[in-house]
Amino acid sequence: MNKYSDIIDLPRHISKNHLSMPIEKRASIFAPFAALTGFSDMIKNDELEKNMMINLEYDALALLDIKLNEIKNNLNKEVIITYYDEDNYKSIKGFIKKIDDIERKIILKDKNIIYIDYIKDIKLV
Repeated sequence: MNKYSDIIDLPRHISKNHLSMPIEKRASIFAPFAALTGFSDMIKNDELEKNMMINLEYDALALLDIKLNEIKNNLNKEVIITYYDEDNYKSIKGFIKKIDDIERKIILKDKNIIYIDYIKDIKLV
C-alpha cells in the first residue's frame, strides 16, 4: 500500500480567508534572495573608491616636490611617473623634456603631457 494513498485523491484545499497568489508572483517564491542585503552595492562603491584620485598628504606632496626639483636639475634621467588619468591610475616610463611650473605640467620627450596635480609618485630609474 502506498504511503499517501489515503489522501492522494482528496480535493485541494482552498482558503476561504485568503485569495490565491497570482501565477506571475508565484515564481518569485523560488527566486534567489540576497542573504547579505546591500553587499553588491558595497562592492560597487568599493570599486569606485579604488578608481578615485587620491589626495596626497602633506609629507607625500613635500617628497614629490623634492623629487621634481631633483629632476629639474638633471633632465637626462629616466623616470617612472604614476598619475591619475580619467578614471584610474597609470604609470608611464620616459625622459622628461620640460617641467612647466606655471601651467603645472611635465612634458616628456615622447610628447606626453602629465599634469603635476595628478601625479601620485615619481621614481628615478
